[in-house]
Amino acid sequence: EAELKESLTEKDVLLREIHHRVKNNLGVIDSLLRLQLDHVTDQQAVDVLQESRNRIKSMWLIHRALYQSDKLSSVDFSEYIRHLVEELFATYNSSPDRVRLVLDLEDVSLDIDRAIPCGLIVNELISNALKYAYPSDDSGDVRLSMRPVGDGLELVVSDDGVGLPEDFEFERAASLGLRLVSLLTRQLKGELDVRREAGTLFKIVF
Repeated sequence: EAELKESLTEKDVLLREIHHRVKNNLGVIDSLLRLQLDHVTDQQAVDVLQESRNRIKSMWLIHRALYQSDKLSSVDFSEYIRHLVEELFATYNSSPDRVRLVLDLEDVSLDIDRAIPCGLIVNELISNALKYAYPSDDSGDVRLSMRPVGDGLELVVSDDGVGLPEDFEFERAASLGLRLVSLLTRQLKGELDVRREAGTLFKIVF
């Protein structure tokens, strides 16, 4: 029994160290991209590098949460989303007086295999809303909810902004971010529903 307890303790320490090292390596990559941004003048390149930083940060936050957690097998996803969205609002300098974030999150824990793709999906959808839904200093609400539904989970991200064009076809989107949302939804073995009433709504059930 003593040997078993010692073995479990060693595995716990090893897993925690792995998450710590992955977190640090992702932090190094983020820092390299930030340094690269200082030498880039083309706005399109700046945007691409910043979007890459956001995706890396979404994964960095997962490993940080696992490293700090008492339970290494899962992430408190509602707490994680709060940290991720704060980072995104800071990145895009979105004033809470202009774009208001409304969170409706039930207590949900996800293992790392689901937490990372789900975190990347949230990153893409919130980023898109902050960048495109409210042009010309328009104001509105970006809403994000997550809750258990039957044997699965339902994630909804919506805004009351300008909405998608009438001829928009999600599967043929030119945006890498929206293509990622579709690919990651399939990775989660989920279903994606996009609605265009009074803004844009994305619902993913997995």
